[in-house]
Amino acid sequence: MNIRPILTVFSLFLLAPVFTNAQSLQKKLGDEFCKELNKQNIEENMSEANLQKIGMLMVPIAGKYSEEIKKELGLDMNSQEDFTKLGEIIGQEASLNCPKFRRMVETMVEQSTVQTIESLEGTFIGIETSGSFAFFKVKDAAGIEKKIWWMEKFKGSELLTTNPAAMKGKKMVVRYFEKEMYSPSAKDYVKMKVAAGIEIQ
Repeated sequence: MNIRPILTVFSLFLLAPVFTNAQSLQKKLGDEFCKELNKQNIEENMSEANLQKIGMLMVPIAGKYSEEIKKELGLDMNSQEDFTKLGEIIGQEASLNCPKFRRMVETMVEQSTVQTIESLEGTFIGIETSGSFAFFKVKDAAGIEKKIWWMEKFKGSELLTTNPAAMKGKKMVVRYFEKEMYSPSAKDYVKMKVAAGIEIQ
């Protein structure tokens, strides 16, 4: 039986209602899954390895209750499509009532919102502080000027507050993440580089 399609289901934290006349069976399946999950030495995150382990936990549960599942939920465990639907039901139940699984999903959500930090090397040109948000410019190795927005506190920001004029012409490494901001002039969202750290070379 191919469990691969249900792994995505577990990673999406499905909360949409499942309308069925077998709520007691759904709860029993969710409780059984939670019981088995608590027995496992699985870190509370949704890594690929953990998703595989979580998916495997559902296989014996599906086999154990296959007759009840077919009778009450109308799902045939010999069907990959129905097996995936069962994963949705168990995933929903566990998301609501299994503390460990819920923490795993919450960790996944938190990790998905973490910005990807990138970096560039270049020469500091100057800083502009007249607008609502300050920004500084760095010229990269190709001679292209990059505008880096200063929207929050970051490591090395004190270098720009003490004597920014003395920074001109210095080589530096800039760490940044991209953020979509609305541009009134473009009448659309544009990606802007937001400073996450600077280091003088």
